[in-house]
Amino acid sequence: MTSSPVKIKDRLPSFIGINTTHVCNLKCVYCPYHSRKLAKGIPAVRAPNFMLNKGIFGKQITKLWQFYEENGESFSINFSGLGEPFLNPHLIPMMEKARSLSIPFSVVSNFSLPAAPYIERCIDLGIKAINTNLDGGNKREYEETRPGSCFETTLANIEKASSFIAKKQSATSLNLHFIITPQNIHSLKKVIKIAHDLGIKNFFAKMVVEMEYSTDGLFFKDFESQNEIFGIIKEGNKLAEKVGINFNQPLYSAILTNLHKEPLEDILTKPVPCWTAFDCMWLNFGQIQFTERELLGNMSLCCPLRRYKKYMFGNIHNDSLWKIINNRHRLHLMKALHEKKFPARCKNCEYNYLRIYKTIAKKIDRCAAACNRGEMELYSGHPDRAHKNFKDALSHDHCSPQANFGLARSLEAMGKYRDALYHIEKALIFRNESARFVRAKEEIKKAGYTNGYENTENKLSR
Repeated sequence: MTSSPVKIKDRLPSFIGINTTHVCNLKCVYCPYHSRKLAKGIPAVRAPNFMLNKGIFGKQITKLWQFYEENGESFSINFSGLGEPFLNPHLIPMMEKARSLSIPFSVVSNFSLPAAPYIERCIDLGIKAINTNLDGGNKREYEETRPGSCFETTLANIEKASSFIAKKQSATSLNLHFIITPQNIHSLKKVIKIAHDLGIKNFFAKMVVEMEYSTDGLFFKDFESQNEIFGIIKEGNKLAEKVGINFNQPLYSAILTNLHKEPLEDILTKPVPCWTAFDCMWLNFGQIQFTERELLGNMSLCCPLRRYKKYMFGNIHNDSLWKIINNRHRLHLMKALHEKKFPARCKNCEYNYLRIYKTIAKKIDRCAAACNRGEMELYSGHPDRAHKNFKDALSHDHCSPQANFGLARSLEAMGKYRDALYHIEKALIFRNESARFVRAKEEIKKAGYTNGYENTENKLSR
C-alpha cells in the first residue's frame, strides 16, 4: 500500500487544548494531579490555584486565529486542563470569544456541578462536543472512583445535556467516557445500559494502566495479560451495538480484543501510528512544577511526554508561532514516529501503547501462515480442512481480506453459499477493487443459482 507524504516542517496543529484551571472539586483515583490514592512521592502541582483570565485568553486566541488565517489553515480548541473547566468563571466568556471567531470548540467536564444553565448556554453557542465521565454503575462505585462527586448530580447533568441537544436539534456530540480500573470493570455493561437510557450515542472505554507510579492494585499492571478484561470489553461492545451506541476504545485494546475495524496489515502500514505530536498542542500548560507565570502562553506537547522540558515548544507571548511550530524537538519526534522509531516512553504510553505494534506484526504473521495452510488444503481438495485453517486465520485478524476470501472459497466448495457470500463481501469491504474478489463473488452467486437457489440475492444475504 502507498501513502501520501506526511508533512512535518511547518505543520500547524489542528487541535489545541486550552488549560483553563488547575482547581478541581474532585480527587479522582486515576488523576496524577489530584488523586489522594496514588503512591506517595508524586510532585504537587506548583500552581494549584491557576485560573485562565478571559482577557489573556482573548489575546492568545486572536493571535492564533490571525496566524492560521494568514496561512490558510484552521484549528479547533478544547477547554480542559488539570482541573474542572466550569469552576473557572471566565469559561463561558471564553467560549463566546471562540464563537465570535468561528473557532470550533469542545469541553471536558466532570459534570459535578448542578449546572443546567451552563450546559444549555454551551449548546446555544454551538459547542462541538461535550466530554464527561461515568466511571461506575452505582453511587458507591462511582463516588469511590471520583471522590468528591455526586452520582445523582452527574446523571442529572448528562440527562439535561442529552435532552437539550435533542430539543434544540443541535449537532453537539455528547461523549461519555468510562475509565476502566480493576475496581469497576464488571460494571461496564451496566454503565452502557445507563448511557442508553440517558440518550448517549458515543461511548469511550479506556483502561487505566500503571505506568509511572506504583499503585498497589489500583490500576492494571499490564495491557496484554488482561484476558478476562478483554472478554468483558467484548461483551460491552456487543451490548453497545445492540442498543445503538458507538463503542470506542484505544487501538491497543481493539487489537487485543480482536475488535479492530480494518485489516491489521493496513494498520501496520499507516504512515503515522500516533498523530498527537503532529496535530495536537497544549496552550497554558507545562511541567507540574511550573508557576502560573511560566504556564501562561506556554505551548507544549499534548501527551505524557510533556513532562520533559524539551517538549515545551515556546511561549505564544514571547516567541513567533513559526519558531514554536518548528521547534527542533517537535520536528524530531514527528520524524521518529513517522519512521516508527518509537521513543521508549511512547512504547508504554498510557494512551496509545505503541508497543502493541509488535503484537500486530505477530498477529499478521500467524494469520498469513494459517491462510497459506488453508490454500494448500484447498489445492489438495480438502475444503473442510481449509475451512479450519481460514477460521484460525480470522481468529488473529477478523478483518483480513485474504482470510475472508479463502474462507468464502472453502465454504463454496462445501456447498454453503450463503456463508460464502457473507465472507467474500467482507473481503470486498476492504479490497473493493480486487478483481479476484469480485470474480469470486460472481462465481459464488452463480453456484448458488446452479444448485437450486432461485432468489440468490435474498437467500445468500445475512
